[in-house]
Amino acid sequence: MTLGGQTLVQVSGTIDGCATRDNVVLRAKADSDAWSMDVKATYPNGETVNDQVFFTQQLAAATPATGALGGSLSGRSRRRRRP
Repeated sequence: MTLGGQTLVQVSGTIDGCATRDNVVLRAKADSDAWSMDVKATYPNGETVNDQVFFTQQLAAATPATGALGGSLSGRSRRRRRP
């Protein structure tokens, strides 16, 4: 099975994977532009099913955290060393 051209991991009948807009769409497109992703499933007998999922509803960005909470957040995760 592929999602946005990326092969998904299949283990014991469970399908796992993630594709994001940045992996699928040209970065030159505006964030608010509609986009789509192809989904393809191939059965053991060789039969394939193709579909296209459309993402057309742009939601507003989240409001940045402020105050003490905002000061404690960063784009990096930090691991603390134990003595």
